Amino acid sequence: MYAQLSLRTSLQSEWKDSTDLNLGYNDVWGYVAPNGDEYAIIGSRTKVNFVNITDPTNPFSVTKHVGGSNTIWRDIKTYKQYAYSVCDVCTEGLLVFDLSTLPNTATHVNQITTDFERAHNIFIEGDRLYVVGMVGNDDLLIYDLSVDPVSPTLLATVDLDIILDTGVDMLYIHDIYVRNDIAYASHGNPGYFIWDVSDPQNISLIAENAFGGYNHSSWLSEDGEYAYVAEEVPRGLPMQLVDLRDMTNGNINSISTFHDNLAPIGPNNERVTQHNPFVKDDLLYISNYEDGLKIYDIEIPDNPVLFAYYDTYPDDNLAGQYSGYNGAWGTYPFLPSGNILVSDRTYGLQVIVLDYKECAGVAKVIGHITSSENESYSCCIITSTSSSSISGNVDSEYTAGQYVTLGNNFEITLGSNVLFDIESCEN
Repeated sequence: MYAQLSLRTSLQSEWKDSTDLNLGYNDVWGYVAPNGDEYAIIGSRTKVNFVNITDPTNPFSVTKHVGGSNTIWRDIKTYKQYAYSVCDVCTEGLLVFDLSTLPNTATHVNQITTDFERAHNIFIEGDRLYVVGMVGNDDLLIYDLSVDPVSPTLLATVDLDIILDTGVDMLYIHDIYVRNDIAYASHGNPGYFIWDVSDPQNISLIAENAFGGYNHSSWLSEDGEYAYVAEEVPRGLPMQLVDLRDMTNGNINSISTFHDNLAPIGPNNERVTQHNPFVKDDLLYISNYEDGLKIYDIEIPDNPVLFAYYDTYPDDNLAGQYSGYNGAWGTYPFLPSGNILVSDRTYGLQVIVLDYKECAGVAKVIGHITSSENESYSCCIITSTSSSSISGNVDSEYTAGQYVTLGNNFEITLGSNVLFDIESCEN
C-alpha cells in the first residue's frame, strides 16, 4: 500500500548492544535528568539497558544490568529519579534503579521478589505503582512509592475474580493504563474493563465490554472521552476506538476501527498487528510491530487519520508479506526534545524525529479521504479533478507530501472528488 520507508519522520540513530548484536529487544521507556540530559531505557532478553540519547545522532550505553533471566518480555517505567522494571516468564521480581547517579551510571538499588517473581506489565500514576500479569489468582498489586521509592509499600493485593464473584480465575490483566485513579485494564480474551482504584482496599467495576480479540493495551485521548485499544490476537486485528463518555453509567462501546497496512497483505489476508498505543497532545503513537512506528492525527479524537510513520522493520517489504510479531515492540513519545524512541525486536533502539515543522502561515495536511467530511475547516480542500483549483497567492510545498503555503488572498473552487483535507493552523 505504501512503498516508502517513512512519512514525515527521519531516523536520527540506531543503537544495539555491541556485546551481542543478535540479542532480541522488547519494551522501551524514557527518562529526563534534572540537567536536561535524555535517556532511553530499553529491555533486551537478558538486560535492562540505559542509553544516553542527549545527542540523538550519537547514542551510547551507560549501564547494562543483567537481571538473571532470559525472556522476551520486559517492561520499564520511571518515577522521579527512579526506574522500575519487571519481566514475564522469569524470576526477577521488581528491579529498582536509582538514576541520580547518571550520567556516570544507573545504580541498581533493590530487587523485590517477596510479592511476585514475574509480571507482564507495570504502570505508574502519581505516587502509585500498579503491577499486572502475575501468575496465580492475584490480578493486581498496588504499591505506594511516596514514602520509600527504593522499597515501595504494598497497599493491596487484588483478586478481581473475588470482587466480581466469577467463580473462576479469568480476570488476568495483560496491560493497564491509569488516570485519575481509574484503571483501564486490558484483560485479554474477557475484554476491556474499567475499574475504580481510588481506594485500593475497595476496588469496584465501572464498565466492561469485549470487542472480539485479545485485548492487549490502551491509552486515552487527552480529554478522556475515547480510548485507543489494541487487540493483539489473532494477528492483524485493527485498532478499536472506544467511546468512554457514558462509562459512569456502565456503558463503553467500540464505535469504529482503523487499520493502515504499509506492506502487502499476506496470502491469508494477514495484516499488520497493533501493539502499544500512546497519546501526546493531538497525536496517537502506535508501536505497530512489522510496520514500525505509526502516528495518527487525532485532533478530531473519534476520527484518527494516519499522519506519519517510520517502518523500523523493512524485512516484510522484502518478503512481500507480514510474518507475525516482529518489528516495533514499544515507543516513547514524551521526551521534551521531541525525539521519539522506538524499540524494534530485531534492530534495537531507534531514535526518530517527527518532521512536523511549525505551521504558522501554512496549511497542514491531515489526511487522505475520498469525500469532504470536514467542511468546517478554516482553510481549504484540494481536490483531484480538473474542475477543482486553489488560486491566489499560493506557494506549493506539497512535493514533500506535507504542506501548502497560502498567502492572504486565495480562492477555492471545489470539484467532485476530494483528495485531501488540509487545515490552516497557527501557533
